Amino acid sequence: MSVSVAAREQGAPYRIHVEGAFDFSVYREFREAYKGFEKGSDVCVDLSRATYLDSSALGMLLMLREHVGGDQGNIRLQVSDVPEIRRVVEIARFG
Repeated sequence: MSVSVAAREQGAPYRIHVEGAFDFSVYREFREAYKGFEKGSDVCVDLSRATYLDSSALGMLLMLREHVGGDQGNIRLQVSDVPEIRRVVEIARFG
């Protein structure tokens, strides 16, 4: 499992890349990825290389949303083609 932040170009959103299983085992790593983001930030969470996603991952996404100021920020998910991941995101209405 890997969580990384891409270098940000001016005016572009922050990009957090998640690869492999997105579950509680990466809690600290995911939290470290966004700790420097400001309120009102635009963030893209790239799940295109994620192979698994569970309810703890949804909780981490909600914590990211809170960190960037709720409705003040803008969070987009780039979802993988794994049907189970798409289904979890849709059922949770995170789409």
